[in-house]
Amino acid sequence: MGGARGRTRSARLAALSAGVALIVGLAGIGAGASSVPSPHLHAVHVSAKRVPPGGTFTITAVARHRVVEDYAVTFVFDLDQVDLVDEQCTDVSGPQNADTPSCEYDNVPLVATTTFGVFRVASGVSGTLAVKVCANVLQSGAHADCRVKKVRVR
Repeated sequence: MGGARGRTRSARLAALSAGVALIVGLAGIGAGASSVPSPHLHAVHVSAKRVPPGGTFTITAVARHRVVEDYAVTFVFDLDQVDLVDEQCTDVSGPQNADTPSCEYDNVPLVATTTFGVFRVASGVSGTLAVKVCANVLQSGAHADCRVKKVRVR
């Protein structure tokens, strides 16, 4: 009796192992064939449309990623026109350390993160300046979801 029962268990275990291997293999093939998943900027808000030289404005970016993978939200700007005076990074567990000009998040799927930047316009600047905000996976070659916010210096 023990022999037949043991063979049945072995057969079930082998079938289960083969099924798991097939699923893992297909998932691996799909992951390699498709592009790297990217986080999404859900909202980017600038506090002012016009700022005087030497004045300040803020940009708030809300991002979310649908898979468990670390990602960053980064501000890209011309250092001759504007300076990032302060940056705050917040996720579901509260404030995080800022790696100016980036906030790196240990992702929790479907939970929004908020990146808040305080910018100061250089004293000799006039015209329009731009700050690009990007959310991207911390992986080489990953797609970035970016938006550009413009501020008029008067």
